[in-house]
Amino acid sequence: MHNFEHAEACVLTRKTISAAVLELGEDHETTLLLRHQLCQGLIRGGAQTRDDIADALESIIDAFKRFQRVFGVSHPHTNAAWLDLLYTRNMLTEDEPEKIPQHVKDLKWRGSGKWSTTTRVGESSRADAEDESR
Repeated sequence: MHNFEHAEACVLTRKTISAAVLELGEDHETTLLLRHQLCQGLIRGGAQTRDDIADALESIIDAFKRFQRVFGVSHPHTNAAWLDLLYTRNMLTEDEPEKIPQHVKDLKWRGSGKWSTTTRVGESSRADAEDESR
């Protein structure tokens, strides 16, 4: 997709998000998926500067938090947003790999839709915290 087409797609997606918020609400699945789709578009095709990438990162963090709150940490939408969050964070630090946070480097897939980080004694991982809440 060319930059013009991509920019137009982002504008249309933003308008659709506004309509979805009014009709369905902020936390409706369709609204959340549209927000995530916009973030993916910004990340994969439209972010031209580091500021654009930083804006996309803020958007995907918001989408991830909403998915986590609405659907839980094991839901596929939450996991997809988490991967995009990591991808975007790495885009900001790819020129300076030493700035990638250690907890991102240590991220490992545990299976069953759960993400885990290598933790030190006495610390718990994100997936462990979910297990304890059940």
